[in-house]
Amino acid sequence: MTVLSRILFDSLCFTFTLGPKRKATGVLHRERPTKWSELRRMNEFPSEFDPARLIETMSRNGHNKLIGTRYHGHGEGWCELALPYSETLVTDTASGILASGPIFTLMDMATSLSIWLKTGTFQPQATLDLRIDYLRPARPGNTVIGHGECYHVTKSIAFIRGHAHDGDPDKPIAHVAGTYFFTASA
Repeated sequence: MTVLSRILFDSLCFTFTLGPKRKATGVLHRERPTKWSELRRMNEFPSEFDPARLIETMSRNGHNKLIGTRYHGHGEGWCELALPYSETLVTDTASGILASGPIFTLMDMATSLSIWLKTGTFQPQATLDLRIDYLRPARPGNTVIGHGECYHVTKSIAFIRGHAHDGDPDKPIAHVAGTYFFTASA
């Protein structure tokens, strides 16, 4: 199970398990399952996957809290996340340029979410291959927007592409392409 999958599993199960008299504000309405297969069988997810709610939940702890990832937008088969500028993510204080790691993480998350939006199903997956080509550094002070798109899905593999920009999609910071493996199909 990938780190992202483990965080999702823990966040969804812990955050959204509520008592019978309390109003559920999240995705799950049962007690915490012990295995991914039980989570999938529960079939308690809304008919539409809600990336805004998921990112809001994930941004409260762990890696996402650290880098400050935020929801930006989504549609059928695509998702956009935002990485607000933060001096804690700067690689060189003299220039103010963001480190490449948070941008890579942003793109990994945006493309992962695009798969669930494309398939309409939440299922565990692992990044099999993710290539990122950096074209230029992000401008200091600007929020980076990561756009991920899932363009093809097979029984066990999802194919993605995307780009990151800092205000103008026609002047990208980076392009990304890759594949994800559905771990439940293994």
